[in-house]
Amino acid sequence: MTRRRPTAERRPIRLSVGAVAAALAAAAVLASCGDDGGDPAVARGRDIAQDVGCLSCHSTGTSDGLGPGLGGIWGSERTFEDGTTAVVDEAYLRRSIREPDAQVVDGFMPIMPRLSLTDAELDDVVAYLRDVTGG
Repeated sequence: MTRRRPTAERRPIRLSVGAVAAALAAAAVLASCGDDGGDPAVARGRDIAQDVGCLSCHSTGTSDGLGPGLGGIWGSERTFEDGTTAVVDEAYLRRSIREPDAQVVDGFMPIMPRLSLTDAELDDVVAYLRDVTGG
């Protein structure tokens, strides 16, 4: 039987910068998966957003892709290519999904397709986006 040294005599664990970076990256990936807090509408909305391809152009973080990043934008003001602005809220998200060409965020191309979502599906996607955007 091996005897352990008392706690005071143990050496501190030394991690390489690479190991710390890998651990932080793994934590970020897990955090980005989102916790719907048990809200079934948020969970359904996340599944719908994945199924229809929203997340192939929009990140749930602050990084832009082909479309604007969604992380933390709730309540912020968006500027559109025509110079007008709007605050990101439920009405803005609904309109952006139903009429993607109506207000194109400045710096992006009007390439978002019109989605054929039922009213119930749109409700769920908006619940998910509200959760992701910080609302």
